[in-house]
Order: sequence, then C-alpha cells, then structure tokens
Amino acid sequence: MLVTLVFVCGIFAVVYYLTTPEGEAVGVVPADGRSAVSVVAAPGDSLHFTLSYEFPLDTFGMFDGPARDSAIERALHASSLHVVATSTTGKVLEARCAPYNGRIGVESDVFSTRSLSDALTDCVIAVPSAGTFSVVGTVTWSREMRASNVMLEVRKAAVAQ
Repeated sequence: MLVTLVFVCGIFAVVYYLTTPEGEAVGVVPADGRSAVSVVAAPGDSLHFTLSYEFPLDTFGMFDGPARDSAIERALHASSLHVVATSTTGKVLEARCAPYNGRIGVESDVFSTRSLSDALTDCVIAVPSAGTFSVVGTVTWSREMRASNVMLEVRKAAVAQ
C-alpha cells in the first residue's frame, strides 16, 4: 500500500513538472510584437514565457499518429519565439527559442485544428536590475506552421529570499 502511494505521488510530481510553467503569471497578450505586458521586477528575478496557439493539421498531410506528430515537432522547432523586455530607462533584454520545448499544459485536436495551451518554452530573461519592463513577443513560424490566435503569457519567477 505504501509503495503504491509513493509511486502515485511520484507520477503526480513528474506530471506537475512537465506541465507547470515557472513563476507567477503577470499577463497575457497577443504575440504580435505590438502588444506589451508591463512587469515590475527586482534584481535576480527571471521572466519565463508560455504560448497558446492553434494551427490546421491539414498542412501536415493526411497521415495520423506518430508520423504527423513528428512532422509537427520538426515544424515547431524550426519556428522561433523572440521576446524583448525594454526597461523604462531603455535597457533592452531579449531571448530567442522554439515556441515549444516538448512540455505542454493542454493539447487538443478538434476537427482539423490542433490547439496548444500553455506550451512551455526555453526562453528566459534574467533581470539584472530593478525596474519596470515592457515585454513583447513575436513568433516567426516555419513554412508549414500556419498558427493563429497566438498568445504570449509572461511569467515572473522572483528570486528566493
């Protein structure tokens, strides 16, 4: 009984790690390069980012299963998220990464559209000094990926005190 309980708790811990983004949510905006989230940060804080978006599955052919998932994974890794945090003093901090690192909150296929919500990314911006930052993001999608309704969530992980 105790072994089963420990096993189940271990499974929950792994699932939590794989699906939970770091930090507290600060704001969500379209990843259009124009809409910004304002973040008040302290030295040592870090900014983390998740994306939510949808795309048509027909771009990846009529096949289903692992072959299609592999093609989608390649297209996502060929895409690029670019996040820029500009302080009120004009200091610019930026990060680039794929719009998906393999860890995701929710994925669903409805009709011929796949939706990804809270797709974790490896983009991190370390904040060197206190200030208010205006954060914007844009995604350059690979040729196959015709994503829409792209939303950037900005999260702040405070330095441990």
